Amino acid sequence: MILVRHAKSSWSEVGISDSERALNARGRRDAPAMGRWLLGSGWLPDLWISSDARRAKDTALAMMQAAGQTQVELTLVPSLYHASQDIILEYIGGLPSVAERVLLIGHNPGLTYINRSLGFKSLENLPTCGLVVWQGSGWAGIAAGKARYVTHQFPRMLDFKE
Repeated sequence: MILVRHAKSSWSEVGISDSERALNARGRRDAPAMGRWLLGSGWLPDLWISSDARRAKDTALAMMQAAGQTQVELTLVPSLYHASQDIILEYIGGLPSVAERVLLIGHNPGLTYINRSLGFKSLENLPTCGLVVWQGSGWAGIAAGKARYVTHQFPRMLDFKE
């Protein structure tokens, strides 16, 4: 399970709903960089899931493009928009067993709470476009809080001198 917070969004457009906010320049830089990290790390998912908020969907599409996973379907889940920890964990518990590696893009504070409850206690706030990789015995096990921390990556940890 790879949990990702959407990339940095813009607050410059007046009069649009929160769910329609686009990525800002930093978000448009970070999302592809994190996709390239996924590709290089070997943590490519076989299932991509995202909140249906524009900033989350655009993060997913940019990451997928950079990771060379444009052939993989992106599943948009409206209930993940600003979902609580409990709603996200319930969703994870119901994932199909055929999916071996899932990447889920959502929002704070739910994602920070999940990562802390699973054992990443030093994480105060999952940064935008930050990701954390967990392993467990089945999706129900992860949802029940039985997961093993594997690694994490945040955009500030990457070298943007490419």
